Amino acid sequence: MRFLFFLLLTCLYSFSHGLIRNSFTESKAFTVKAGQQNMKATVKLGAVMCDFKFTTTDCVEKKSPDEPVKKIDPKKRSDYSGIDSLKGNCFNKEIGYWSYSLCVGGKLTQRHGDDVYILGSFVERNKDTMYLNNGTACSINGKQIVRKTSVKFMCGATAELAELSEPDTCSYSAIFTHPKLCEDGLPFERYFSAQKDGSTADVVRSSPYDHFFLTIEKDTENRHICTLTTTLRDLKPKSNTCFQKFSLEIQGSKAEELSEVTARHANRVFLQEAEYEAQELKISNTLDFDGSLEFLRIRT
Repeated sequence: MRFLFFLLLTCLYSFSHGLIRNSFTESKAFTVKAGQQNMKATVKLGAVMCDFKFTTTDCVEKKSPDEPVKKIDPKKRSDYSGIDSLKGNCFNKEIGYWSYSLCVGGKLTQRHGDDVYILGSFVERNKDTMYLNNGTACSINGKQIVRKTSVKFMCGATAELAELSEPDTCSYSAIFTHPKLCEDGLPFERYFSAQKDGSTADVVRSSPYDHFFLTIEKDTENRHICTLTTTLRDLKPKSNTCFQKFSLEIQGSKAEELSEVTARHANRVFLQEAEYEAQELKISNTLDFDGSLEFLRIRT
């Protein structure tokens, strides 16, 4: 009886640590994010392998199927003048105990009741970052220094001072977001809220990464199946990442062509025939592909 008990414990331990593996299927979890070039994920079952290759972009840069293709001026890729168009505007935000007021091109002020501190006044801008200096003095080890702040401007859904921290005493770092900085072609990074104390759902939703599984299977007829599918969609219904290019291929199989191809966008919408092509044991996108990808399956 004791032997059977320890045998059961050993099996449970092996299963929980992935030591017992199904000889007819293998899977791999991986993440993607916008801006990846010529990436690859592979999973192998015996001598046969599923190979998924891809290049990604931010979905805000992709057109909807009904929109005409927009020609973006290459000069926009280095155009940070959108910050200058915000000069003279002030934005107020309460963060914890303090209230803040950022006047673009002017001062950043911190206050609570009668306590008022200037965290810096505008000195210069370098690309997407504005530098403020000569703020209210503070004392460090008996030395008087002035407060200073660097403000990074990013694309965001709201116009606000999104974050402010104090990495060094009296030296601050801030993030400011504005929808105007999200225009097609502009170089500003997209802001994702980092909710450090939030739930798992908050962390997943705010993450720039999207999650996928790549699986290879062998069915009862000895045919191989490669499946790519998104995960955590219940926590993050909308993807940040779109695909500029993709291909899914079965390598090492004796089959000569695919017997099944299934491809879906987000929300279980099937890809149109013009959006992909299948050749031999491989499926890949065409120029008509709109970038959204939730599910792929090919079978020999």
